[in-house]
Amino acid sequence: MAIPAITSDVPGCRAVIRHDYNGLLCEPRDVSSLREAMRTMATMPVADRKRMGQAGRKLVEEKFDENIVIQQYLRALREATTIR
Repeated sequence: MAIPAITSDVPGCRAVIRHDYNGLLCEPRDVSSLREAMRTMATMPVADRKRMGQAGRKLVEEKFDENIVIQQYLRALREATTIR
């Protein structure tokens, strides 16, 4: 959707969101950190938010496209069955 995100800096989320590149990371379970990230995003120039959103879309298309994920999954299954 080409929209920047705010998320907690935890495994899984940090694999998709790169701070100041395609979104903002805040400390887990830290209201102050979340508030500051929301304030930063809200006061950020529109052009910067658009840039972040486009960067996020590009990252997802390059790393998390459905075909890429399926191929990686199938490769992992093949490797798991040949180890036996």
